[in-house]
Amino acid sequence: MNLPLLIRLGAQTDTGRRRAHNEDRFAVGTDLPAGPWDVFPEDAFPVGPLGVVLMVADGMGGMRAGEHASKIAVEAVRALFSNLSTLPASDEAALEYVKEALMTAHRAVADDAGRNPRRTGMGTTAVLAWIIADGIFLAWSGDSRGYLFTPAGELDLLTSDHSLVWELVKLGHLTPEEARRHPESNLITQSLGDDFHRPAPDVAQARLTPGCRLLLCSDGLNGMLSDDEIRQLLSTDAPPGRTCDALIDAANEAGGLDNITVVLLDVVTPGDAA
Repeated sequence: MNLPLLIRLGAQTDTGRRRAHNEDRFAVGTDLPAGPWDVFPEDAFPVGPLGVVLMVADGMGGMRAGEHASKIAVEAVRALFSNLSTLPASDEAALEYVKEALMTAHRAVADDAGRNPRRTGMGTTAVLAWIIADGIFLAWSGDSRGYLFTPAGELDLLTSDHSLVWELVKLGHLTPEEARRHPESNLITQSLGDDFHRPAPDVAQARLTPGCRLLLCSDGLNGMLSDDEIRQLLSTDAPPGRTCDALIDAANEAGGLDNITVVLLDVVTPGDAA
């Protein structure tokens, strides 16, 4: 029987240099189902029997409604996983669970907007990762992203933005870097809370290995930094908390045009757990 992976975690959110308030939210659940959320032990710890949950949400809407939407989405996902009792029977069932978790968040945001006319039109992007043993089960809606940094120094984008410019990337009309700099890069094609265009979250699956780093982020990070710049910042030996700070500092130095949120999970290599 394989021993559970040892991990370290970090997370940070920042308003950025141009926005008046922060519409991003994150959630980290490490001791499911009943344990506290958003607690980051300094020492490495094993992935628990019911896994680890990471989430980033990037809200949108006037009159601070975006801030409300991302908060509702995060709270809906927290509630769902806080009542978890068993693991899914298969990888396919795990992917379906994270997808349905985002749809639960969508319904919570849409229902709140329906009860509060001042928040009509609010929404949020979201990326959700459930770590079970060494498996990553991802779901996302919008342009918040998930990256996997490998021990070989490669940075793999696990998600595919739901945006107009990313459709052009998939068609071969733009490079990812051209898409990042495109004036319409912020035009997304789906989000949680939009009852007129019901979201259809995508899912993906990957594996964790010792020495890799899983990064979830809002577009305030990758909109300011190229993938290569993100890769370089992840290639250091700094612990996750300091790496999160470095990522946010770099995004702010590049302009800080949006709120910036990062959640980072490191898989500890044998002998480095102390």
